[in-house]
Amino acid sequence: MADDAFRASDYRSASRFANHALIEMPENGELIAFFAQTLFALGDYRGAASAIHDAANVVDPTRLGKVAQIHQQHPDYAEQMQQLNQYIAADPESPDALFTRGFQLGFSGERDAAVRDLNQANRFVPNDPLTLALIDAFDSGIAPPLLAPSRNLSSDAPIVMDGPPPTIDSSAPAPRPSVSVDGHDHSGHDHTH
Repeated sequence: MADDAFRASDYRSASRFANHALIEMPENGELIAFFAQTLFALGDYRGAASAIHDAANVVDPTRLGKVAQIHQQHPDYAEQMQQLNQYIAADPESPDALFTRGFQLGFSGERDAAVRDLNQANRFVPNDPLTLALIDAFDSGIAPPLLAPSRNLSSDAPIVMDGPPPTIDSSAPAPRPSVSVDGHDHSGHDHTH
């Protein structure tokens, strides 16, 4: 249902469905990454950044980009990036928006711009391990690509990554599902990014 709502540009419903699915599968990093993309589409950059961080607790950060790359094929993606750019122009010191844009740009292949945004985000939230890992991945060329070019959003394949469940790092805290999609913090813990 979340996939269908997302394809239909009903991001609020997609976010709600993904949030409910996280109650059943709280350690599914790909589902958390999908939830992050719904929050990005809704303009909730704090929630998106927090959800990306939650997903990275259970999935290698470079694997998170697969969901972002699928989203980039959606017809609304360019407009959503334009809204994010406008948000950053109005608030150039928002670490959440800078992190979210850096994440999106990095997995669209715009590595230099991604590294600039992530370095800016790191200025405001110093030494965040995920930000530093993504800077290293994009700067060194580790990420992207992740997707085969034939995969696209118009297919009937689910947006949420398929395959076996992610390997859970038992030393990392399990993310807790969010409880709201109304602009409040969506993470189960206090992550200020």
